[in-house]
Amino acid sequence: MQTGQYESAVNTLTQMKLATPEMTDAQRLEYQQAVRDAATALLNVREKDPAARAAYEKLSRSATGR
Repeated sequence: MQTGQYESAVNTLTQMKLATPEMTDAQRLEYQQAVRDAATALLNVREKDPAARAAYEKLSRSATGR
């Protein structure tokens, strides 16, 4: 996120979501925290950066399954 590679970061988190059933409880909590951190980072810059806005929308769709 810090380097502006929003789409790549969101793609990684989206792919990781598929593996959550195999994750340990600690790994799942770590993943959930990473998603929250990414969403917060994207929210902070989405008004200024269209790429961040698109990545935030993709992350939101992934989280809600829509």
